[in-house]
Formats: sequence, structure tokens, C-alpha cells
Amino acid sequence: MSSSSSSDPDNIQITIWAGDLFQGLNGSSVRPGVTVDAPITRQVNKEDSRHYVKVGQALGYCTLITSFVGLLILTRM
Repeated sequence: MSSSSSSDPDNIQITIWAGDLFQGLNGSSVRPGVTVDAPITRQVNKEDSRHYVKVGQALGYCTLITSFVGLLILTRM
């Protein structure tokens, strides 16, 4: 869930379906389907996050293109 401004905390919501993987402090297992909500602190301003997404996408595409060209060069040797 996204907050309305960059200073408001976001919330994370997790639903646990594999209850046997988690154990409570009292030793009992968590019931499957339990949902936990918790506030989290935003690490990056909302305005800056758009920039980071664009940079990440550009780096990802550059990596794919470089890998593809490298593969073409290797197969022709």
C-alpha cells in the first residue's frame, strides 16, 4: 500500500500460507492464512523513486544487450 506523500509511512501486508514454516514465541505454529500489517519507513522520496526506476530499467536493458552481443560474438568464434 502506498502512502499519499513521501513523509507518510507505507504499510506492508503479508499473508502467511505455509504456517508450518513459522513458529510463535510460545512454540506453536502460525495458522495458515494469517495476515500481518505493519508500517514501514520510506527509504527513498517518492519523487526520486521514479528516477531510480528509470535508471534501473536502462541498466537492465544495457546488460541484456551486452549479454546478447557477447553471446553472438562467442558463437561465431
